[in-house]
Amino acid sequence: MSDYQEEWEAYQKLWNPFLFTLIGQLAIIIGFICFGAAVRRNLALYVPLECLWTLLFIIASIRLQKFRCPRCGEQFCSSGFYHNVFVRRCLNCGLPKFSS
Repeated sequence: MSDYQEEWEAYQKLWNPFLFTLIGQLAIIIGFICFGAAVRRNLALYVPLECLWTLLFIIASIRLQKFRCPRCGEQFCSSGFYHNVFVRRCLNCGLPKFSS
């Protein structure tokens, strides 16, 4: 078992909900664009769905951004004012994602 395996498994558990909500958010937006007229007739259904999904996306994003690097203990996806959840290395110490 590698040194950081448990931490990377925890990261994966944070990444999966983020990715799911991101794809879902994009699907809702694309659905609104493609079926705009039908959605406008049913705004009572669309607006609460979009609000709930956006809230879930924000929560998943924040949880992922708060993940701490297994090596340095700083936030893996943040450095100062710069935040990027798609990085391949720690923005503070350079540890590659999923390395041991």
